[in-house]
Amino acid sequence: MRCSPFSVMSAGTFSPGMRKARWRYEKRYDMSRFLYCRCRGRPYIVPEKAQSPPREDPTMKIERVAAYGVLLPQKVVYTTAVMSYSELQTVVTEVTLEGGATGVGQASISRAPYSAFGETLEGAVNAINNYLGPAILGLEATAMEVVHRRMEAALTANPFAKTSIDIALHDAVGHALGIPVAALLGGPIVKEVPFLYSIGNFPTDELVDKAVEAVENGYTLLKLRVGIDQKTDVRNLAAVRERLGDDIHIGVDFNAGLQEAHGRPDKAIAWVRALERFNLDTIEQPVGAWDLEGLARVTAAIDTPIVADESMWSLHDAQRIISMHAADILKIKLIKTRGLHQARKIANLCESAGVPLVIGHGIAGVVQNAAEAHFAASVPGWKAPGEFNGFLKMKQDIAAPLTVVGHNIILTDAPGLGVDYQVSEAKSLKVA
Repeated sequence: MRCSPFSVMSAGTFSPGMRKARWRYEKRYDMSRFLYCRCRGRPYIVPEKAQSPPREDPTMKIERVAAYGVLLPQKVVYTTAVMSYSELQTVVTEVTLEGGATGVGQASISRAPYSAFGETLEGAVNAINNYLGPAILGLEATAMEVVHRRMEAALTANPFAKTSIDIALHDAVGHALGIPVAALLGGPIVKEVPFLYSIGNFPTDELVDKAVEAVENGYTLLKLRVGIDQKTDVRNLAAVRERLGDDIHIGVDFNAGLQEAHGRPDKAIAWVRALERFNLDTIEQPVGAWDLEGLARVTAAIDTPIVADESMWSLHDAQRIISMHAADILKIKLIKTRGLHQARKIANLCESAGVPLVIGHGIAGVVQNAAEAHFAASVPGWKAPGEFNGFLKMKQDIAAPLTVVGHNIILTDAPGLGVDYQVSEAKSLKVA
């Protein structure tokens, strides 16, 4: 029962003036909603307040998780200091929620012997279908921390499989709520996400031609692969700088190439110094992923910002790299962080520590790069442009290409990742 504000006061507490005010208030505050309007002298029926129907939240429990492996043909062979790619393996995950919403995830996997933690394409598909998927059935898809803890309890490694599931869940939740993934992550701060142009290892003349072509197409930041041979690296950078001048930004990536055969930090420092004179923006992962002490020595000895990539797999890695001053910039690739949920934690740590982030994987498919673009759009102060340009290297993929204007991925208000998952095309590429 509704009560007037005067009903909590005893009669003895009222002055004559207050008793009169109470009488007037009580007369207007009739419990049957039949109020007397003193100014008109006739009763006034208060209309019933329109009641909104109870909001029915979409059911978010995970009903189905299924994975398969595909092989994506590339437009050109892409070579780094440690491997070459002519086609790309990716594990694809489909998720269905009880309310009917669906999502798709994707994670690229290097071929053996370069597959991290020994995770092969066939192993990732098996892990999802027989271990990780069953472990999370019936969980709320929005409870990402619970989902990730359950996956870790089922299998301690398998970051690529977990990434594919994580991306699919974010896509499905976005579809269920009718909002883009960037909004789930707290954004978007921007809707146009810029990306750089990366070039693999080529003979000097061909490398220069590709760099010139990129600049003519409007790119202002190029990333070149180095680390196979020091004299070749010096010759290539000298030729590129001579043709492009100093106004174009250039970064280089060793892909941890200076390990084992070249692994002493003093040799790595000498090699990096030989390249530093070409006015580089960044130098990425010169030494092995395991060698944080060596990476810290290189970082301390070199003026150009050093980026940690192969050493960066988890929140714990990020904390160690920051505390050891092992790198100036941290790089997030979703396949290594087990997806968007853990990547967000790393971004928060870097923001609190004042350490810049770079984002993206240059050897990836459409869905994976879309997830990285949504992530970048939700992270304040990340160091643009990103490297989520791998989808441009693919001849075929599991989804239609992302919307690109200039050198920006355009994020729309479409729900989830906003990708056009083409099931028949994807299944035609199935190999596992």
